[in-house]
Formats: sequence, structure tokens, C-alpha cells
Amino acid sequence: NDILTEGKLCETYGVSKSPVREALVMMCSQNILQSIPRTGYRLVQIMPDEVEDLLEAREALELFLLSKAIRNLTPEGLASLKRVHEENLEDEKTHHAVRDNWRRNVRFHMTLAALGDNELMLSYLESLLQSCERAATQYFQGRKTRGEYEELHIPLLQAIADRDVKTAGNILRRDIHQLM
Repeated sequence: NDILTEGKLCETYGVSKSPVREALVMMCSQNILQSIPRTGYRLVQIMPDEVEDLLEAREALELFLLSKAIRNLTPEGLASLKRVHEENLEDEKTHHAVRDNWRRNVRFHMTLAALGDNELMLSYLESLLQSCERAATQYFQGRKTRGEYEELHIPLLQAIADRDVKTAGNILRRDIHQLM
């Protein structure tokens, strides 16, 4: 509930008012910030029912793209997904912040979704994941630690390799809903 002001942001980051104002207007248009006339800006909180809507939309998109990816899976596609998972595990050894965990998770899910070969749905998913990032950051604040989440990418990779759409779908659904 802190109030952000153009002046304070300019001072903190050592930039002029023009780029700060542009960024603030952009974040207001994306419903990230709320403008409070003659006062400043406040972060728009994502309510639990909004998180549920985000997760429901994300689940629908990702499950569709998953089934399509499994149907059209190539050895190269599976190898690229495994490579991303391995790189994420390596990165996790040195980067532990909530945003780092989220960035790795998004990278894995976007790589998987890209195997579904639908650019329009992929762009919608990317937008949903940006909103989910805000929700995850808000939700993680002092509530859950990374260790409280079940590692589901390994069994998901196995189900995908086995071309088991049903098992992969169930694992993916659980993975998506770990946010709440």
C-alpha cells in the first residue's frame, strides 16, 4: 500500500521524469498500478478470485498445448525441454529469489507450450504468465518458501516422454495450481 511518486522514483533510480512517467502510465494501462490524483501511484493487488481465474485460463491453454505437443513430439522437442529443465536446475543452485524461481518456471512452461505449435495461444499464455508472476510474487511474500513446492517437472517430463497425455495433464494441472 506504499504510494509511489514520480519524484521519488526519479531520485531513487537517477533518471528523468519522462521515462518514469511513461513507465507509470504503461503500468496503469496494464492494471499493475492505480493512479491516485495529486498523490501518486499504488500497486493494484490481485485478489484470490482473480488468481483462480488466471490459473483456470492458464490451465486451459497449457493443457491444450500439452496434448498437441505430445501428439507431435519429436526427439528434438523433448531434448530441448529436458535441456531447459537441466539448465534451470543448474541456475537454481545460485539464484534463489522468488523472481528467479518464477523466471525458471516460466521458461520451462513456455518451452513446453511452444511444442504445441500455436503462436497465438503462446502469446496469450505469455500474457497470462506475466499476470501470474504478479500474483505469485504477492502470494509468496512471507507465505510459502520454494521448498514447500513439489518438484513436478521431472515426472511431467517422464509422462511426456512416455506420450501419456492423461498423466502429463494431471501433473501439469497440479503444477499450475501449486501457486495457491
